Amino acid sequence: ELKLGMEQCLTGGASLPAEVRRMMEEASAETAAAFDYQEFIRAVLKRKHVEEEAFCWTAFRVFDHDNNGTVESGELGPVLTAMGYSKGECDRLMHEMDTNADGIVDFNEFV
Repeated sequence: ELKLGMEQCLTGGASLPAEVRRMMEEASAETAAAFDYQEFIRAVLKRKHVEEEAFCWTAFRVFDHDNNGTVESGELGPVLTAMGYSKGECDRLMHEMDTNADGIVDFNEFV
């Protein structure tokens, strides 16, 4: 029903965009029952979460020069100073991100 309603809302009787159709199919595959609004919202939110996490990993890798899964101050500083941050600001940011005070920032601390 949701799919039909969405298609009717589009001008000229156009079909749903492929991405929306794919999310609806993924969500409705979980049950044999009719696709409902809550399933659609769960599918959209799941997709958004995956995209946001991928973006965060991309940003994290900018700082993790040696690809060891952590960011040390020696990796953070040069990137931030190239962006115009002072050494004091870099130290402050490192301190704020390093929530367990072990001198390194892992992905969970980064996000």
